[in-house]
Amino acid sequence: MTANPFSGKTLAVMLGGTAAERRISLESGENVARALEQAGAQVLRVDTAEEGWPERLKEASFAFNLLHGPGGEDGTVQGLFELMRLPYVGAGVLGSAMGMDKQAMKAAFQAAGLAQDPYLCSHASQLIETSAEHALVEAIESQLGYPCFVKPANLGSSVGISKARTREELLAGLELAAAMDSRLVVEQGVKARELECAVLGGSTLRASVVGEIRFDADWYDY
Repeated sequence: MTANPFSGKTLAVMLGGTAAERRISLESGENVARALEQAGAQVLRVDTAEEGWPERLKEASFAFNLLHGPGGEDGTVQGLFELMRLPYVGAGVLGSAMGMDKQAMKAAFQAAGLAQDPYLCSHASQLIETSAEHALVEAIESQLGYPCFVKPANLGSSVGISKARTREELLAGLELAAAMDSRLVVEQGVKARELECAVLGGSTLRASVVGEIRFDADWYDY
């Protein structure tokens, strides 16, 4: 009989949280928790929206982080794991922080010479003054055109993202994104295949198989 690799260990599944993506985090976290339990693991569900959750992590031998958005994917909870010397799944503090923040990520890609779709970075403060807002809209229209995508810099799961085809939709999209984060990214809309690939491992890395996201809707939204 094969030994249970989880024997004597308690695995913490981080889920929920206080970000705008709480609902999907609860769903994905529960899916992972059930799968681990079916594999024979002792699972501790840790919702960071609940009081005293850091104390519960002292019971865990390992953490599966299924928190979405700020507080989960941005390096903050990863920093806590590092301080607690608690092994965890996923990227470290720096990789998580840069991957979560679209402005920092794009700057890193540009420095590395990677090709990107045309984009502009902006700040919610530019929407307060009419003249600044008008200048921002004109820059987007002249440099990116329509359609374009407006995004908060620090959210995922397409929360707060809008596809703008007109100036009216652009203004509405900027307001929506600004309500989610003070830092914004606007990208030129392009027609392309959407492929994804994970990098697995620690000191030795390997790539997963390549997956393709295919959908019938106008764009791949939440």
